[in-house]
Amino acid sequence: MTSILKNTYEKGLDDTILRNLSENFNSLGELELKVLVADVKSLTNTFASFETEFLQQYEKLSKLEKIDRDILRVLNLDDYQARTIKGLSKDVDKSENEIVERITYSKYLNEFLKVFPRKSRSGEVLITTKSKYEKSATYRDKFIDAFATSRVRLK
Repeated sequence: MTSILKNTYEKGLDDTILRNLSENFNSLGELELKVLVADVKSLTNTFASFETEFLQQYEKLSKLEKIDRDILRVLNLDDYQARTIKGLSKDVDKSENEIVERITYSKYLNEFLKVFPRKSRSGEVLITTKSKYEKSATYRDKFIDAFATSRVRLK
């Protein structure tokens, strides 16, 4: 990335990028201009990729029923890495059976959920989101998940 773009991009000053480019444009050589064009194309492709992924996630979320969105909201709270069915039931204000039914049968909800590869200390099933699991699961949990011959099951 050119030093002009790199300095402003790292600071997160998008409006400064254009100002610096316009102030320094005349001093750029042909090679620097080619690199700059490549950087701008790369940033454009990155943005387009991000936008596509965002729209796909939005489309999936829009198909969820209210209870599914409530389950995801509770699971995304920073208070817990994962939740038990009982904890979800309490925070979503639905019965444990309703929670299990949604987790089991909601095609769209299941695209976001991950059943932990181990149970809680009290022996209960743990549920989290796939993104939260990827970010916060320990190496031990990921190892267990990768090599488990039998999976934790909901009730």
